[in-house]
Amino acid sequence: MKKLISLIGLLFLFSSSWAFAGWTCNESSAKVYPNQCAAIGIQDTPESAATAFMNAYREMGNPDYKDFKLGACTSLGPNDSICAFSWTYLDRPFNLSAMVTKVEDQSCESGISLRGPDSTAIKTGDKYYIQWSTRSIDSDVCYKSCSYLASSVQAGTCYLNKGSTSTGFCNFYLGHNSISPTCSNDSGYVAAEVGDSLSPDPSEPVDPGQPGDGDDGSGDGSGGNNGNTGGGDGSGGDFDGELSFVNPGSLDANAVFDNERNKVHYKSFVYSMQTTFDESGFGKALSSFQAGLSESAGQGVCPVADITIFQTVVSIDAHCTLFTLISPILTVVFAAAWSVLAIRIVLSA
Repeated sequence: MKKLISLIGLLFLFSSSWAFAGWTCNESSAKVYPNQCAAIGIQDTPESAATAFMNAYREMGNPDYKDFKLGACTSLGPNDSICAFSWTYLDRPFNLSAMVTKVEDQSCESGISLRGPDSTAIKTGDKYYIQWSTRSIDSDVCYKSCSYLASSVQAGTCYLNKGSTSTGFCNFYLGHNSISPTCSNDSGYVAAEVGDSLSPDPSEPVDPGQPGDGDDGSGDGSGGNNGNTGGGDGSGGDFDGELSFVNPGSLDANAVFDNERNKVHYKSFVYSMQTTFDESGFGKALSSFQAGLSESAGQGVCPVADITIFQTVVSIDAHCTLFTLISPILTVVFAAAWSVLAIRIVLSA
């Protein structure tokens, strides 16, 4: 039953489309005001298109333009209208008209697969990995006047560029933005493509239009997204919603540390780190501080109180004995405290 529901959902996802008709700038207005017309996209009515044009004109115009008001829209035929709007500048009235036209038979797919940008390919073992992640899709994508949600992004298959072993690309999938379905400023992506396999022993070609199909080998150097994330195998397949885990067994870390060659490298690494620290500015400052503590140790004199009681002199020196016992501990504590303070000063500089 789960398989059937999943298959039906995927068939609907990839076969359905969102058709729309609306109003936008006509060709002549788009030539005179390309930025304002690009900002309005496609609106439901002539009035909403004119309002969007007016708002874009206000935002891109002189900041001293005030009191924008939309006027009446006059039909010039079944597919064209002219809408007036006004504003004031230095208390003087100004008027402008927005020419809008109706667009029909437009449609947006409920989901699309696009090609990501060329990225660096790194070889690990006998396979290549593409340094790209779907996390780079952090804003909605405009493709052929249709808006697609960045929050719906899923990883697709990655490939090497044909004939290259240094660069490649990853396809990715996006779902349609039904809340704000249309847009005007294209994001510059192209349809999904197929390149060379990431493995020297390529498997059968896969459809780049499916989200998350196969092992795409994608990565961003930090365990980023790959083809195993997202929408399964993109076909409904045999996935029934249950994931399994196979325990790889315990790691024998002792064998790593007991290896004689590793011991040599470890000692060399520790020695190098110690030498680098000692020769650094902070290391020299800490050494000087510790030397100062050592030089000052034992130079102080513990004050002793002498009290005469009935012609007998009583010396109060128990606190000196106590201080002698705890002074090594205090030395370590204050050395640590001053070291932390010195680190904070250096890092905040």
